[in-house]
Amino acid sequence: MNKIIFTDTETTGFGKHPVFGHPQVIELGMVALDITVDDFVALELTEYSQMEGLAEGIFVQRYLPSMAIHPEASKVNGIVIEDLLGCPKSPLATEDFLKFVYGGYVIGQNIAYDMNCLGDPKDIPTLCTKKLAKAVGGKFPMPKSLSQDKLIQHFFPKTWEQHVGKIHTALGDCWKNMLLMQKLLTYFPGFKTWKDVEIFLLTVK
Repeated sequence: MNKIIFTDTETTGFGKHPVFGHPQVIELGMVALDITVDDFVALELTEYSQMEGLAEGIFVQRYLPSMAIHPEASKVNGIVIEDLLGCPKSPLATEDFLKFVYGGYVIGQNIAYDMNCLGDPKDIPTLCTKKLAKAVGGKFPMPKSLSQDKLIQHFFPKTWEQHVGKIHTALGDCWKNMLLMQKLLTYFPGFKTWKDVEIFLLTVK
């Protein structure tokens, strides 16, 4: 199985909150590629605009939640509730997600969080760039924080500013995940299939 789908969500918050409740998806971005591990590592990824030419499919959609957006979340993603009026309701994000990712590996930074916000759908194989970075950090120097932006700064010290914007967008974060996954895979030349990556990540706590 060579289908991989870089996935990211923007949400109403960052975790279960006594006032704002469980985060709901307000933006979903997905970028699908049909590519082997070796061919993916060999790509020359430099510009965000490359995604369209490389992708088998790209999906982005905003959703209207049934709850308020935490002010701190709005600072991160730049989205306020007024931007979402007229958008599909948030629960439809899971349906869109399942249609798009069928038959592939879902890749994301801290992908367990995205999956949780999407209702923890079953039988969807996932690959987490944060867990892979943690495994690399056990053997090589890494930043103390394994956040997406800190990892981008670490691996791309000369060009990180062109990849890290003032706000997070779902497709923008998919691009950063592509950059990180490619860089992290160079530490594991033994991985020949995406299944190899999946099996290895099961051992990373």
